[in-house]
Amino acid sequence: MEDHLSLHQLELFCAVAEHGSFVEAAKRLYLTQPSLSGQVKALERVLGVKLFERRHGRTVLTEAGRISYDFSQNLLTLERRFRAAVEDFVKPEFGTLAIGSSRPFGRNVIPDVVSEFVRAHEQVEVSVVYKDTEALYQELLNRTLDVGVVTGDASIPVPPGLEAVTLPYDHWTLVASKDAPWAQHPCLEPELFAQAPLITGVQHSTHWKLIQKLLADLGLRPGDYTVRLRMEDLDAIKVTVLGGLGIAFLPFSLVQDEIRRGELVAFALPREEPPLHCVIVAMPKSQLRPTVSHFVEFLLSRLRGPANMSRRARGD
Repeated sequence: MEDHLSLHQLELFCAVAEHGSFVEAAKRLYLTQPSLSGQVKALERVLGVKLFERRHGRTVLTEAGRISYDFSQNLLTLERRFRAAVEDFVKPEFGTLAIGSSRPFGRNVIPDVVSEFVRAHEQVEVSVVYKDTEALYQELLNRTLDVGVVTGDASIPVPPGLEAVTLPYDHWTLVASKDAPWAQHPCLEPELFAQAPLITGVQHSTHWKLIQKLLADLGLRPGDYTVRLRMEDLDAIKVTVLGGLGIAFLPFSLVQDEIRRGELVAFALPREEPPLHCVIVAMPKSQLRPTVSHFVEFLLSRLRGPANMSRRARGD
């Protein structure tokens, strides 16, 4: 490659890919079509590959173009994050904050906490994404995310270079609809799981891995229970259980109102309620921008439990 990559060329290339047309992209960008085409051709010369081809009357990405588009998006995101990070030191009250969270914690707790933070910091631009824990850790290391808030999962260690705080914030509760036949005797007997199917998280999710551990701790093997339905969203699982389709382990905070109103029945577990932890992950404190540091402190003040808090600082 003779020349350096131009971020401007990457932006123009992505616009053509997203609109599927040089003509449409040129209109949206207020450029002439020859000018836009010339910039994309210059990028192709730098990369040494063909980025687009005509197919059925449309401009589509080649295989090399699809890979180039993914990398271009990452580079452009990182460039925006870089600019925002520098500006944050000049005007922290106008900073940006990119938060990543995983289920089941994210959709249950994060919206309320983030809403409270936004109300107190109206000029900060906040974004929240939901991904699996390992993907979030990688984006934190790549600095495309500022803070990760995930459900505690000992099988996924926090990688070197990140700092984590583990907090107990809730506990698991096994519930069923009051009208379900297996809710008449809310004791955790061996026959329960033979009669009542499970409604739980999707395969490979942190939610399902934690539920599998709970089941194993209760002495149950895979053949001792049946999974009737898998869903990504905890609220959707709750609604399904309320409909009498099965039983589910859910965070107590999510079902406490339905239990209080008698709509759901909670089963008595043989030992104390299984704890549900969250892990707050970010770069080491010395490397945090002011806006990120303020949010981490805010988050800790809202979620910190009375005990069992452990802090783990990994290598730089």
